[in-house]
Amino acid sequence: MSTDTSVPQPALSGLAAADVALFAGLIKEAPIGFAFFDGQLRCSRVNQGFAEVVGVPSGADLIGRRPSETLPEPLGQFIEDSLRTVLADDRPLVDAIGPSSTPT
Repeated sequence: MSTDTSVPQPALSGLAAADVALFAGLIKEAPIGFAFFDGQLRCSRVNQGFAEVVGVPSGADLIGRRPSETLPEPLGQFIEDSLRTVLADDRPLVDAIGPSSTPT
């Protein structure tokens, strides 16, 4: 889990515009879920794979909102707690096992 917020802008990151476009395309087409959050835990970028994993019809439903505002409990709270840990420890959270987003 990462709190990195977005695709780097070429002028700020030193990346060529083609590299930024490639990165954005990879995230969009990735067979796994990606979501990026800002320091206030709001979702700033998400791909459809992540939306499907957490049971939301469209990634657009998550943009600008915190996980607890859009996802069922306990999943939304688990993601927020995990993001807080990443921010507090300033390092990735690896191999965290959270609750299922699918009702049992």
